[in-house]
Amino acid sequence: FKRMKAGKFLVCLPNKILIEIINDCHERYGHIGAKKCHKKLKETYYHPNLGTTTRKFVRSCEICQKSKVNMKNIIPENSLDLVAVDLFGELPTGRGGIKYIFVVLDVFSKFIKLYPVKKATAKILSKKIVMNYINEVGKPKTILSDHGSQFTANIWYETLGWEGIKVTHTSVYHPQSNPSERCMRELGRMFRAYVSDNHQKWGEYVQFIETCINHSVHDSINMIPHEIIYKKQCPDIYHTLIKFPQKPDKDYEKQVVLARKHIK
Repeated sequence: FKRMKAGKFLVCLPNKILIEIINDCHERYGHIGAKKCHKKLKETYYHPNLGTTTRKFVRSCEICQKSKVNMKNIIPENSLDLVAVDLFGELPTGRGGIKYIFVVLDVFSKFIKLYPVKKATAKILSKKIVMNYINEVGKPKTILSDHGSQFTANIWYETLGWEGIKVTHTSVYHPQSNPSERCMRELGRMFRAYVSDNHQKWGEYVQFIETCINHSVHDSINMIPHEIIYKKQCPDIYHTLIKFPQKPDKDYEKQVVLARKHIK
């Protein structure tokens, strides 16, 4: 053991098992990046070259290299070409025991689905894609996620693979390359605005917030996500209250072409 300045004892790692321990940590926690892996290891172990060796090991991991995605190479041309997923939470336990929101974002149209869940397991999340998202929106060609343990589990790959959906991941070095990151910040802002006085009530606002996002013009494409993905006008409260003169229908195919230009 090595006694640290704060009085804490760490296990001294011999050279012969250093790589083995790093590999175990890297795989056990879902192929996490070098920084997170090193931070986790140094809570228990000591080695003078622990940080350097961890960075080199993670950089050479074949699984991480194969699953790493360059967003420039997979710019979607249409809705459902690429769907990004992420987890929002853990949140204060809401009605029914819900603790997380499974966020599913169509990268092309910016259309979002929010699924409150009690547990964020690979089985539950993959089932949400197959039983809910595909029926409600459509079948994605590719699903992009970070390296969270839910998204690197065998059941995640197998369940989506059976549906013919390709699974890929953001770079372990640049997790911010996940297009859902901006969406997560917006969700945080909206939930703070509506449930700041009672955090346990967040579940009551999920559907409302989802609708607000999908029915509002998105800055990056300057269009309404609902209209891009469904190619029809979304319900508008003002148009139900006010009788407007008849106007020509929108050319939604033209909107898709314009959205394609904005996203590149």
